[in-house]
This record gives sequence, C-alpha cells and structure tokens, in this order.
Amino acid sequence: MKYQQKPLSFLFLVVTMLACNYSFQAGSFPPPHVQTIAVLPFDNETNRFELSGELYDQLVRNLPPALGIRTAGEEIADAVVRGSIRTYEVRLPIIVRLPRDSRPKFYSAR
Repeated sequence: MKYQQKPLSFLFLVVTMLACNYSFQAGSFPPPHVQTIAVLPFDNETNRFELSGELYDQLVRNLPPALGIRTAGEEIADAVVRGSIRTYEVRLPIIVRLPRDSRPKFYSAR
C-alpha cells in the first residue's frame, strides 16, 4: 500500500509544480491586428425582453476599454461580437442556520 502512495505522491507533486508555472500572457488577446470592435445586440430567445438591451449596453461600455481597443461600425470593425441569449434563470442560494436548541417552524401559505 505504501509503495503505491509514493508514485502517486510524486505525480501529484510534479503536477502541482507544473501548475504553478502556468499563467496567461498579458496582451495575448486580442491579436495585434485587432484595433476596433463592433458589438451587435444579442438575439434574445427568452421571455425577458430587456436582457438583450442590458447586455448590449454593458458590453459596449466595458468590453472595448477592458481589451484596450475602440468601437467601430460592423462594416469597418476588425472584430465583431455577436451572440444569442437562450435561457435565463435566477439562482438564489438560501442558507438557513438555526440555533441548536431551537425547533424549526414550518409555515404554509394558503
């Protein structure tokens, strides 16, 4: 049993060491030839019609400065961002902590 743990421990150590050297290179995106970008409104397949406009506004406002490029029209832009919103779900985690000496109370709406 101990014999099997040593190679696994060594393998884990090697993988961990290699992972520590992995990093993203700054400036690798966008490519150097991309100086302008066009952001198109996303197709919206949900029943939340405002999502497309809100996403478009946020992308136009935040994406070009984050990438260090300018916006342009679709016809002259070096790159075009387009997409579609297929689903939308609100997931709200609810965490409840009860004191140890309390008894849970259950309520129902009628």
